[in-house]
Amino acid sequence: MSRYKKLSKDCAILPIMFFEFVMERFQSLYENEVDFNLSDSGVHPLTINDLLNEEEMQHFLNMEIGYGYSQGDPTLRENISTWYPNKNGSNILVTNGSAEANFVAAWSLINPGDEVILMLPNYMQVPGLAKIIGADIKYIYLKEENDWHLDLNELKSLLTNQTKLISICNPSNPTGAVMSDEEMKELASLARQFDVYV
Repeated sequence: MSRYKKLSKDCAILPIMFFEFVMERFQSLYENEVDFNLSDSGVHPLTINDLLNEEEMQHFLNMEIGYGYSQGDPTLRENISTWYPNKNGSNILVTNGSAEANFVAAWSLINPGDEVILMLPNYMQVPGLAKIIGADIKYIYLKEENDWHLDLNELKSLLTNQTKLISICNPSNPTGAVMSDEEMKELASLARQFDVYV
């Protein structure tokens, strides 16, 4: 008898592969030992003292520690929902950072064989997830001569009735390019036209 239990039926149909993040592993050897980290797109971390005043600190220090809410604190979810018209806290899922959010979105939306369009260069988590799930991947390349902006005409030429998801990183990681309001409206229009998730 195998010492490993079977995966869930959803996991069992997927080819489970893990890709080594060579560059990230190399960076992690030195990134916390240098004065200036030119390979990082993040910012220098803040301390709790930087974030909280004395009253907030006392509240924080007296807070009971226990299990939280699996979908996020209800008050936080309600506050986030105010950013979106006609939504409430039940429409919001709070995650432990963008990596978990990307995983939940990819796992929820993509099935093996679904067509997914991904921008490159990009933060490589979503392309890796799409590949692991078994999506048919099309890449759209951001080009320096276009100031690293998404070419929406090229994107339109890649869209088919089989496209399930367009994965956009905005602002772009690693280029820093930010889509304009007009570009986002045009992207939303294409997504509606082809009935595609973004």
